[in-house]
Amino acid sequence: MPLSKMFLERRCIVKTDFALLLHKYFCDYLVNDLGVSGCTITTYRVAFVQFIDYMESALQVPADNIDLYHITRQNILSFLDWLEQNRSVAVATRNQRLAAFKSFAIYIRYERPEYLAQTDDVRKIKIKKGQQKEISYLKPEGINLLLGQIDRATLSGQRDYAMFFLMYTTGIRVSELIQIKGRDVSMNHPRHLLIHGKGGKKTTCSDDKTTWQSFGRLHL
Repeated sequence: MPLSKMFLERRCIVKTDFALLLHKYFCDYLVNDLGVSGCTITTYRVAFVQFIDYMESALQVPADNIDLYHITRQNILSFLDWLEQNRSVAVATRNQRLAAFKSFAIYIRYERPEYLAQTDDVRKIKIKKGQQKEISYLKPEGINLLLGQIDRATLSGQRDYAMFFLMYTTGIRVSELIQIKGRDVSMNHPRHLLIHGKGGKKTTCSDDKTTWQSFGRLHL
């Protein structure tokens, strides 16, 4: 076999340190060492997919040529600016992408300590402050009007009423609401509801007579 062909075939199967560590980062470190949620892993994955797109389109670096020496403060800052300018992402999204690379930088420093100075520069990138949005909310009259539109004579109406009333009385997120299972609801005294929050955190909502009346009708 010609040496040139052997070289090309070998090059096709050689993986960069970036590719190898990125695989371990997602398949082992985030899952087993940190125990982060599936939502966090998905968010971080999007960040790296977009970074690869940036490297290919803006810097003309093919995906299989990206290596750890590309994970620099300047490249990450340029990537974040590129997201805002070319993908029209909000400041909050920009900061989420930065969080993914700060986490990856922490992982690299222990796997490849020779990149310690480089990864520390990435970790020191500050989040960008965005314009504070005015928080709008419904007054009690508005909540009562909203709940009054629900037909509680039907099973679906009882379900909708219980969901809206639970969010109003507890302040839980929609993502937390849709994760509630039957086993998370205890109708025995002391009555309580188990909430699965962000990052795998669990909290308990205790007795509220009106809320549990709504749940009781639905639970039965």
